Amino acid sequence: MKVLIIGAGTGGLALAHLLKQAGVCIAVYERDLAPNADTGGYRVGISPAGSRALKACIPGELYDLYVATCARSPRYFNMLTEQLGEVLSFDVDDADPNALDGEKNVVRKTLRPGSAQGT
Repeated sequence: MKVLIIGAGTGGLALAHLLKQAGVCIAVYERDLAPNADTGGYRVGISPAGSRALKACIPGELYDLYVATCARSPRYFNMLTEQLGEVLSFDVDDADPNALDGEKNVVRKTLRPGSAQGT
């Protein structure tokens, strides 16, 4: 059996890894002309439920890479005028960089099967 996955978003990439682990032949189609180029791709936000789903679907070493390459949570919130004058500034209380249940932000290329970073 061969499965075609249209779209290399987070859901399509998690599905690709899960099917690959199950021994299913897959092909992922992506709109990017060069999906593994350093100039391609972008960062995506992942909710806590999305992180748990990824942990269940992708290989452990790739999940570790995902966690390691996530952008750190912001520690401060600043609001500036267009002349860069400070309007508001405060610390973000729940900015624990190691919290696995928080919102994540990652380069989606990290999750691509067969990419330089993904497996």
